[in-house]
Amino acid sequence: MAGTTTDEWVARLQVEAQERLEAAARLEQELAGARATGTSTERSVTVTVGASGVVTDVVFTSVAERLSADQLRAAVLEALGRAQLAMGETVARLTDGIAGAPDVRDLIAGRVPESTRDALQREIAARDER
Repeated sequence: MAGTTTDEWVARLQVEAQERLEAAARLEQELAGARATGTSTERSVTVTVGASGVVTDVVFTSVAERLSADQLRAAVLEALGRAQLAMGETVARLTDGIAGAPDVRDLIAGRVPESTRDALQREIAARDER
């Protein structure tokens, strides 16, 4: 860092840490509102899931009326699997390159990992003390 003073370096790091905190907050909001849908092959069932993969809606078309119980069960599970796969892709896209993303359980649940948030806040506080 030739030509950069310590104060400039610290100021730049503080800005970067703040930007990461803001990115984490945006990610948390995007995940909280994320939805994905999947439809069965014969288009009898469409399932919607939230970021954690939990079912938020199920829609049956008139095609479902002609299915046996076993066929309907299979159609629901197929649509659910497709919705969860789509959500996994959405979560992966949203978290690509985000520091702290390895804590997948929190991310999929729609929360920025507490350890990441705490570490960034400690980093900013420590720099403010210098």
